[in-house]
Amino acid sequence: MRTQRPSALYTIVLVRMRHDQRTRDYAARRTAEGMSTKDIMRCLKRFVAREVYKHLRSTGILNTAGSGGARS
Repeated sequence: MRTQRPSALYTIVLVRMRHDQRTRDYAARRTAEGMSTKDIMRCLKRFVAREVYKHLRSTGILNTAGSGGARS
């Protein structure tokens, strides 16, 4: 499970960088500021993780105590 999460975030960011205009604009702006693609992807993965977590909390998929339950 642990390797699937980072892989999923990487895939989401790759797709967004290729197809989502807002993300492409963000990447272009950050590149102009001197950031590397690796650093841009790291920032985008953190953003996506927060976005997904917020969505899971709002839909009630996660319990109110957070996602730190038992792991399989």
